[in-house]
Parts: sequence; structure tokens; C-alpha cells
Amino acid sequence: MSEARRVLDRAIRLTPQRERARFQPEWEQDYADAATAGVDEMEVARAALRLAWRRRARQLGEIVTGGYGVPAAVAAFLVVAAVLGLAWLLGGFALVLAVGVLAVAAVGAVMAGVPTNWTHWALIGSALVFAVSFGYVWWVAGVTIDAADTRTPVPAAAQYGGAGLVMCGVGVAGVIVSALVSARHARTLRPADPGRA
Repeated sequence: MSEARRVLDRAIRLTPQRERARFQPEWEQDYADAATAGVDEMEVARAALRLAWRRRARQLGEIVTGGYGVPAAVAAFLVVAAVLGLAWLLGGFALVLAVGVLAVAAVGAVMAGVPTNWTHWALIGSALVFAVSFGYVWWVAGVTIDAADTRTPVPAAAQYGGAGLVMCGVGVAGVIVSALVSARHARTLRPADPGRA
């Protein structure tokens, strides 16, 4: 098997399952016609792989924004929250993992959205409120512990930990409500989209 064929097969495997029937025949045909059209087979395979990565990132975003149903969106959000909790408790590698998970979720959510759909941006905004509030509460906990250890006053900026927790709750509620509405929009506005079949 040639390297180009292996790259194409990787692209096909990487493509989300429910979109594979849409893209695989087209890629296979382009690959088969490459030699006669004077096109490098590797370029065809790499183009397919790039598109497969974009579709996979979009799929992750659709999960977060309710495209795969509300339970999947809430579960994805809970996974992100759990990773953040582990980063809070463990630090080190868990913190790096949390930053990576947040980055992937954010990029996927932006790629999956429809700019004219307010629910998409409400969901992203709610997730951002949660992330910022969580980061603030994390910081407050750290400086409070440090202040207790060194017997020094807690910084004035750390006096709003309770409000930070409330905003975390607001962010969670916003994500859940936005995912519910976004899932309904996905079902009613784009029922014929083959990428959502």
C-alpha cells in the first residue's frame, strides 16, 4: 500500500461516522482520477486529511453546542468541568490537560456555530463565564490558603469568592439552557443537512 493510500485511509477513519458516506466516495473518486488528471495522489490524500480534521473539530463543537442532543452537550460540559476540577486539585500535567481541553472545546464550538443563531453565541458566552469564574474561584482559593499559611491578610481582590461561585452556577445554567435551545434549532432548521443525518 502506498503512503498516499495510507493517508487517504487515515482521512476516512478520522471523518465522523455520520459524515463518512458523504465524503468517502468523493475522495475515493478523486484519488482514482488523480493519475489521469495529472494530480499528485499525495496532494489529494492530504487535502482529504485536512478536511477530515476540520470535520472532526466541527463534530466536537457540535457535541458541545447541542448538535448531538442535549445529553451529549451536558456530558461534554461535565467532562470539561471534571478536567478543570482535576487541574485545580492536582496542578502540573492536569493543568496543561485542562488548557488543552478548553482550547479544543472553544475552537470546536466556534467552528460548529451558525453566526446568526444567538443560542450558539449564548452557549459560548456561558461557557466563557464559567471558565473565567472558575479561574477566579481557583485563584481565590489559592491566595486564601497562602494567606493562612503566612498569616497575612487576604488580598482585597479575593473578597468575591462567593460571587465567583454564583457566576460559575450562572455559566452552567446558561450552557444547559443554550444547549437545549440550540438542539431544538438544529432539529427544526436544518433537518435535511447530510452532515447531521
